[in-house]
Amino acid sequence: MTLTRTFKIRYQARGREEEVRRLTLENDATLDMLRARVASLFKLQDNQTWQFKWTDEDGDKVTLTENYEFNDLLSLKKSESIIRLEIYVEPPHATSESVWNQFVAPHVPRPHAACSGTVPPTPRYGARCDNTNKPLELGQWYHKPNSRADLCPDEFNKLSSDEQNQFVLVNDPKDLGTDVDAYILRRCPFRGSRRGCHGKPNHAVGWCDATNVKLTLGQGWYHKVGTTYDICESAFRQLSEDDQGAFVRVDTVEDLGDEIGSYVRPMMLDLSQFFNHGPRTNASTTAQPQPESQPEIPKKEVKTMEVISGPSVVAGAKVKAGARLMPVWEIKNTTAIGIWTDVRLKPTSENPFKVAQNGVEVPMLESGASGLVSVDFVVPEDIPSGLVTAKFVLVDGEGNVFGQALELNVEVVCNEPIPDERVRLLLDMGFSDAKACAEALAAAKGDVNTAALALLRSARQ
Repeated sequence: MTLTRTFKIRYQARGREEEVRRLTLENDATLDMLRARVASLFKLQDNQTWQFKWTDEDGDKVTLTENYEFNDLLSLKKSESIIRLEIYVEPPHATSESVWNQFVAPHVPRPHAACSGTVPPTPRYGARCDNTNKPLELGQWYHKPNSRADLCPDEFNKLSSDEQNQFVLVNDPKDLGTDVDAYILRRCPFRGSRRGCHGKPNHAVGWCDATNVKLTLGQGWYHKVGTTYDICESAFRQLSEDDQGAFVRVDTVEDLGDEIGSYVRPMMLDLSQFFNHGPRTNASTTAQPQPESQPEIPKKEVKTMEVISGPSVVAGAKVKAGARLMPVWEIKNTTAIGIWTDVRLKPTSENPFKVAQNGVEVPMLESGASGLVSVDFVVPEDIPSGLVTAKFVLVDGEGNVFGQALELNVEVVCNEPIPDERVRLLLDMGFSDAKACAEALAAAKGDVNTAALALLRSARQ
């Protein structure tokens, strides 16, 4: 009898509904055999680059490209009747010619290169993840339509399915819809070329990654060494001293260091007006420079929140040392944009209940949404009796505290234990000795009726 394995393959081509196929292969089949069957089923072209991906126990997408990885997966899934895979097709590499024809040609006739070896500039699109600040590129970029919310694959996979449905995968600039113009990278169209037409850099332009303001030499431009991350003066002032140490002020092109090739713009050609303002109406007319605003608030806003209600434990409530408490609050994400990730509820220095310092994870909340947060702990046995106040705060993934503190005020009772409900029931029946009631309940294994009979008989004797 030949043993077989069943695979369920998912594939969604751009602009088409998701397609799912099931197929069966013999147990000794190889990854190459599976790829050949799948390429035939889904009609994948020879010039397409694609891989299989599967989801592990942590919810991460794992790429499958080697036969030994395929064998490991078969062993790992040997108890499962169906192995589920997804097809990920890498977006085709856009040539200068194709991008020019798609985005520039409708606006302006193609000029001749001013010097040999130069390539006409083409618009480039990109963004940064709102949560991790990672650069986003086509095929690895999730965008929320009609907003400036953008996430990398790692942060997108942390969202719930409902939240993921609000985003689109950007494989092509057209996927950005009406937001496309906001994501044109306004840097050097000759990216990768260190020299201008005369053998040396003669100009450089950047764009603030926090406020989207144009940056020019000597005008409050700060560059993060070793990266292509740049901010304006107002955004720089809001950084801590440690973070500011990673930046240099750009007064000359030499201040850009090894990254100079990403910012140098030869003076021979500047098509930014066509990318941002439509076709040229009069070639002899030079647009007058407009004063550039310098917003004080950076794009990446500080997280804010407000307490809607709570805690669920009423202020002044009596709790016994050794008892378990789990107070609950309702809070709201009042940050203008973004989704909370890696936010935790932690105790402050006022921590009489000795709650763990790493705190508890707070649910991911989108801007404007509200939800519940809680902390679970046991009241220490050695805590003094009386009124006790504990405070908790929200902390983001970088350790920054934000929002108002959440307070818990209770009265701890140590020397006056609160009677068990069954003991209180026996006392309500008229048995006055609480200790005798407790002993009778223990002997009756908690049964109130049996304990009451024992107490009655004991009184009669």
